Amino acid sequence: MEPRPPSQRGPSRRGHARGRWLLGVLVAAFVVGVVAVTAFGRGSGRPVEVSVTGSPAAAVGAAAPAFSLPTLSGSPFVYPTHRPTLLYFMAGWCGTCVPEAQALGRLQASVGSAAVLLAVDADPSDTWASLRSFAGELGAPGHDFGKDDGRVDAAFGVNELDTTVVLDASGRVVSRTIGALDDAGLRAALAKVGA
Repeated sequence: MEPRPPSQRGPSRRGHARGRWLLGVLVAAFVVGVVAVTAFGRGSGRPVEVSVTGSPAAAVGAAAPAFSLPTLSGSPFVYPTHRPTLLYFMAGWCGTCVPEAQALGRLQASVGSAAVLLAVDADPSDTWASLRSFAGELGAPGHDFGKDDGRVDAAFGVNELDTTVVLDASGRVVSRTIGALDDAGLRAALAKVGA
């Protein structure tokens, strides 16, 4: 029996090795891609490094947990602030969240450093780009936006967007409101903590 010419033979051992090597490289690239997307907030290009310590604080009167969030400004938001603090839980795609986010900007301008106001993007699937777009639609809001991965809103028992939580300077939950607040509602909420 005569040997077949190389063009008629099946794949060589070298061809199998090359195929396995290529498959290995593709699998490794896929794994690295998945890890990068997960670590950087679903393709946002920036990590979402959230930390929460302490007990959940869903009820009025409860002590708020310590937490930190990355923000659009680039500086992490770290709580406790030792000042009255208003947290507004929203999402970058939420149309009903726009009026309160605008009202927060006007309120921040009037209270200055007497209180801390933060809009918290509570949708972990939002990207930094969608949050920047939301903030851009507001013009110059005057307050910062934090990016949550789900832990901060869970710690405060937030189950709905348009939820506002007010904390006093000692770190107690003073007010919880579900539903959009206008300028007067936000001022009344902050008045409860003397801001």
